[in-house]
Amino acid sequence: MTRVRMITRRGRCVGFTASGHTGFAERGHDIVCAAVSALTQTCELGLSDVLGLEPVVARDDERGTYVVRLPRGVRKAQLRRAQLLFRTLYIGLKSIEAAYPDCVRVNANDRRWN
Repeated sequence: MTRVRMITRRGRCVGFTASGHTGFAERGHDIVCAAVSALTQTCELGLSDVLGLEPVVARDDERGTYVVRLPRGVRKAQLRRAQLLFRTLYIGLKSIEAAYPDCVRVNANDRRWN
């Protein structure tokens, strides 16, 4: 199962962690994994290429871990725009979770996000 946790601080999302393998199909044929990967990677690209931020990224493909966090010192305007990307990621992942509840779990450490 892939578990995604939205990392929040003071009601704002500052990143996410994704870990585990969905187990829907074998590596290279897993459409659920591909969907989760597409959404999370697009969020990272949005932070860097659209908002001009340099997110802190840690990835280990063998272990199936992927962590993306906003860099320190993000201005309020950038933080507000980043919320749109994180909220879109969250909604997309919750949709996948609803369709494949045995493969994906999404939550946040702030109840306002769940």
